[in-house]
Amino acid sequence: MKRRRFLGLGMGTLALGGCGMFVEPSRLKVWWVAGRLPKRITRRFAQTHPLEIKEFKTAPLLWQAWQDADAADRPHLVSLGDGWLDLAIAAELIQPIVAPPSLVALGQDLGQDLGHDLGHRQGLGYGWPWRWGTWVMVYRRDRVPSPPQTWLDLEQPAWRRKMVLPASAPLTIALALKLRGKSYGELSPDLAADLRSLTAQVLAWDNEAPLKILLHGDAHLAVVGSAEAAAAQRDYPQQLAIAEPRPPLLWAEVWMQAQSHPAIADWLDFCQGPTVQEFLQGRPGVQPLAVSPPPDSDWLKPLLPETARRYQAAWSALPNGRL
Repeated sequence: MKRRRFLGLGMGTLALGGCGMFVEPSRLKVWWVAGRLPKRITRRFAQTHPLEIKEFKTAPLLWQAWQDADAADRPHLVSLGDGWLDLAIAAELIQPIVAPPSLVALGQDLGQDLGHDLGHRQGLGYGWPWRWGTWVMVYRRDRVPSPPQTWLDLEQPAWRRKMVLPASAPLTIALALKLRGKSYGELSPDLAADLRSLTAQVLAWDNEAPLKILLHGDAHLAVVGSAEAAAAQRDYPQQLAIAEPRPPLLWAEVWMQAQSHPAIADWLDFCQGPTVQEFLQGRPGVQPLAVSPPPDSDWLKPLLPETARRYQAAWSALPNGRL
């Protein structure tokens, strides 16, 4: 999967907490993908803290703009899926984030896995999750007479070159491990073979609009995040259906700190407060951090060095494969 250059930023800017022609240097600058929180909620924070929110149509567009931004234009906080965290660390775009005591306590209540380890690397907290969901299968009702039920269904011969997967090597590896009933982070002697089998099913790799390929192309099934799936099923109930295989494979959206700002701790506190929590609990396909995932959940946890080496070797054995 080659690094792609995206033309056009496709973003909108919303300045809150004051008026005037110029953005004040003291504003907390937050970047995220559109639709994360409505203005009526973010305005509550802006009543006490100058705030500037920049929204992007997709995560890849946000990522490209972040890489291209001058130092003066970069955000203080960015919200992206956990799959972007290692890329941001490698690109030296973020610094360790100091979470407020309330968020640390919440992470401890949830257990060290999702609340802590997901955003930590080498003992430092580079990201703090604030909402999560699951990876699900969305399929065309008219093209799939027998609905998928388990991750093993990804190998159905009828779906050869009929699937859309996210352009993510770690997620693809996690799905291949599911074919053997294993969790991400476990070793499997069959991983290379399972990756070949799984990738043979793929029609397209897409992080921007996978469901458009499902609706208007030749795909039968797409693996997408639960929030995106719920929105698509709401808009196209006759065409699309959702399968939620067990054990669940989680995604999480995390806060990453690009540069320091005195209001960051207050913003993280705000996002764990009742206003945001109640909003998230009312959204289909997404949960706040305060809601614990099912105990059998799996996620893209940090890898031990030897495990990462073996995963890299299995992925590199594919044509043009690399993590």
